[in-house]
Amino acid sequence: MRGAIATYDAETGVGSIRAGKSVYRFKREVIHDVTQIQVSMPVLFVAEGDEVIEAVPQPSFSVEDTGSAEFQRINERSGPGPLRYFLRSFRKYFDFSGRAQRVEFWSVWSIFYGIVFVAEWVAMALTGSTTIAALVYLTLFALMLCPGLALTWRRFHDIGWGGAAALLTVFPLVGWSVALIVAAFVPSQRHTNRFGPHPKAVDPQIAEVFE
Repeated sequence: MRGAIATYDAETGVGSIRAGKSVYRFKREVIHDVTQIQVSMPVLFVAEGDEVIEAVPQPSFSVEDTGSAEFQRINERSGPGPLRYFLRSFRKYFDFSGRAQRVEFWSVWSIFYGIVFVAEWVAMALTGSTTIAALVYLTLFALMLCPGLALTWRRFHDIGWGGAAALLTVFPLVGWSVALIVAAFVPSQRHTNRFGPHPKAVDPQIAEVFE
């Protein structure tokens, strides 16, 4: 569950977490990965009854977010930045599970086609050969094929579609256009769907990109 520290007494090591309209008690030893506990600090936690048994901090969420089970106030445009999203797509080269947001989809493909444009321009400037430029494009496209397909697969998961919808991209014009429009513009499902929770609920800052 998600919540925020409502009260905490440093002397006794006892406090409470508020999640929506519910309040759960905790002891200092069940809060992991944090050196200083502060009121309003967002956390993910597990409880038995009204007692917290495990909790970890989630510093990128604001306290206003913690009362919404459907994550209505999540800022989808926040995150680690376009370059880290791009590098992350190669770290998840064969990963077709989970979900990817619009910002990740846009970041990866924008950087990729920026690289393609520059590489083709350099190839033309150095060789004057359209054949060489075409080979450069095909080489880059081949390198991006698997991570790009995996990313698009996860993007369709994020809107609640089966990832196989990404295969629409193999059909010229209509299929490719439909897949692109849907993947690029349809917003995330804010709730946990059959492919997993909202990406920001699992990894608010995508901080584990290089871990």
